[in-house]
Amino acid sequence: MASRKQLQLFDDHHDMLADGVRMRAYAEAIRKTVQPGDRVVDLGAGLGILGFLALQAGAAHVYAVEKTDSIELARRLAEQNGLSDRVTFFHGSSTDFTLDEPADLLLSETLGSFGVEENTLAFTLDARRRLLSPQGRMLPRALRLWLAPICLEQARAKVEFWRSVQGLDFSPAIDELVSRMAPADIGVEHLMAAPQVFADVDLRQHEDLALRNTLLYPIQRPGTLHGVAGWFQVDLAPGILISTAPNAPSTHWRQAVFPLREPIEVAAGDYLEVTLAIGPAGPRSDDTVVELSCRCTQAVKDGWLAGPRRAVLVHDLERLGRRLKAVQDAFPDTTLHAAAIKAQPVGSILEFLVQQGAGLEAASLEEVALARAAGCPADRIVFDSPAKTELELAQSLAWGIRINADNPAELERIDKLLAQGPSDSVIGLRLNPALGAGSIATTSVADRRSRFGVTLDDPEEVQALYARYPWLTAVHLHVGSQGCTSAPTCCSAPSTGPTTGPTSSSCWAPRGSCARDRPAPGPWRGRSASAGTCWRGGWSCPSFRPATSWSCAPSAPTP
Repeated sequence: MASRKQLQLFDDHHDMLADGVRMRAYAEAIRKTVQPGDRVVDLGAGLGILGFLALQAGAAHVYAVEKTDSIELARRLAEQNGLSDRVTFFHGSSTDFTLDEPADLLLSETLGSFGVEENTLAFTLDARRRLLSPQGRMLPRALRLWLAPICLEQARAKVEFWRSVQGLDFSPAIDELVSRMAPADIGVEHLMAAPQVFADVDLRQHEDLALRNTLLYPIQRPGTLHGVAGWFQVDLAPGILISTAPNAPSTHWRQAVFPLREPIEVAAGDYLEVTLAIGPAGPRSDDTVVELSCRCTQAVKDGWLAGPRRAVLVHDLERLGRRLKAVQDAFPDTTLHAAAIKAQPVGSILEFLVQQGAGLEAASLEEVALARAAGCPADRIVFDSPAKTELELAQSLAWGIRINADNPAELERIDKLLAQGPSDSVIGLRLNPALGAGSIATTSVADRRSRFGVTLDDPEEVQALYARYPWLTAVHLHVGSQGCTSAPTCCSAPSTGPTTGPTSSSCWAPRGSCARDRPAPGPWRGRSASAGTCWRGGWSCPSFRPATSWSCAPSAPTP
């Protein structure tokens, strides 16, 4: 007697073989791809139909790999059609299957409603690496996965069902439900926003077993969000595609639904952020693990934008805090990370940054005032402007904030002001590392055309500036947020290789001793992802040779 599972599997095979869209496309692609004499691996062969079509198209031999009991029926079908002598059947996982000689074609149809949820990537990529020749072909060749938020009452009903069963609290089952996907029939009328591509997967080159992406959707109509729908487009061969989109001819795959734990009321103009991660439950498992999170502004729905001139500025403080902490964790505790006020001159945001331990970088006295109003201590404010007036310099020195001097003329003005009275300010000279223009050459501050900072063309001249001004105790190295040709290197230890400085911030190191080729006890590591300034205490390299050759010793006290 057949088991319930066997009966269900048999019905599944019926649905696949009866799917005219699927079968016509695969048959045409196989005729177009198979070459006479090919050795073909049929991955997840099922009842063997794709391998049989490959033999009809001229393949010399097919290796049918199938882990379920359906392979026994496939054997009988091969006998019935006189193909047994050209088919080798392997009953087991493809990860246990080997070949004496690599195959010419890897043929498979292990696609679920969202394309990859049957651990397709793990098994396909393993077979590609181990079983396919370097010049071998793959069918299918690529996948494109789509997502869109939906209003679908059936998805809501399934979640609600598990909240209470016969008066018992079954809500833990909801955890299982929202970590899976389910097939459903999605129509265009269910979509709440325009679909977006979640991932493009070239099966001939792809390496990652898990996929993750974050998408932002402008909601197009009012309603209730119950989940996210997914579907795929598969590239079988040149010019032969299958789409399972809501507006495409229906297939047995239908569409996939990722349900939300709680519905979200929205209005046209709101924004929904969707983060989806999908990956294998285990190296040999057919199951997948799904992680879905959604956040919605609901600004329009809640009436924040009522009236013709209203505007709302939305900030994600949670994400900002995480990004700042990631940068802070990448550097020693002595490092000051100063966020650029010009990037977000909103008082409440500046206060948040200060509370999280960041300093603030100002480009004008007005921005300095914002920093002071946000509660930022003077020694954590960095004044960084390419052209400072005497008034700005005098006020900065009076307040004791840090100053990035841009050129020798500014150093002269600062020296005259300091002659009138001492200051607690730490003062550094901005150097232009001339690493290359990077991705936006017209606004680069790190190539030889830039007027920002002092270049290292004449190291002796730069050293002379530090010798002339004893109050000049820091180095300001800046490549800018426009990018550069190669990443700057501040201090490196020979034992660990070059350490990378921030790509879109400034790094400061108080002046001290520097010895080439001397191991540094604690190399400076890490990269800043946001514009700003970082102050590095404890090391210095005043030799001003190319940064890649520096290794730094602990700073000696400045006389």
